[in-house]
Amino acid sequence: MATRKKRASAGPNNSYMISFGDTMTALLAFFIVLNSLASEQTGANLYSGTGSFIQATNSLGVPGIFPSGRSQHSIQLNHSSPHYRVADETDDVKTGHGPDEVADRLHVRDREQDDFERMLNELERLHAASTSEDVAGEVTFDRYQPLPKTSQHLDEGLKQLLVELRPFLNRSGSEAEILVWTPTPSVSAWKRSAQIASEIQAQAVSYLQLNNQMASRLKSSSWQWSSPDLERPVLSIVIRRTGDSR
Repeated sequence: MATRKKRASAGPNNSYMISFGDTMTALLAFFIVLNSLASEQTGANLYSGTGSFIQATNSLGVPGIFPSGRSQHSIQLNHSSPHYRVADETDDVKTGHGPDEVADRLHVRDREQDDFERMLNELERLHAASTSEDVAGEVTFDRYQPLPKTSQHLDEGLKQLLVELRPFLNRSGSEAEILVWTPTPSVSAWKRSAQIASEIQAQAVSYLQLNNQMASRLKSSSWQWSSPDLERPVLSIVIRRTGDSR
């Protein structure tokens, strides 16, 4: 009788891999569900009692002085519990009045306004200023003809005008001002115009033979012409009458 031929081995059985895969899938799903149900274990949550660790250890502890005979701490402590800084959970709502975020009643100043006021205070400290009297009337005489290039700035036209204005300077509450307009808006031109105005004032006082009281009513200054459409005069004489003139 012929012997039965032994079947060749087909190799190891891989059925265990199916069971291993099912087991890993079940464990993964279990940990996903467990993680979704867990609470965040931060110091703030542990201190406030909202963590799952505190809830799980409420029944644990060591002997204490509580009626139940047990403390809420898992170990015996000799010091007070730490205090954690818990973030404010309230809504960030604007409570201030006006542009402020909060109603802290603090005075907030505008930086540009503050710098401007500081500049005015500094100018007032360096230069004495006083409030001018109310002007009841004002007349301006403009001269467009160039001034003489010599050191003597008074020509026949200016001398005739100053002679006509001399009685006006003898009145109380009246004053006259000689204005020399700057040809260009530069510092050098402004200084030159102010110097010419001062020389014309001195020559006018000498020519009209004014006393000290009348000479104090004749002033001089230099201004910059600001109108681009109107023709700039070379010189202007402004006559003013204040409210207390008689």
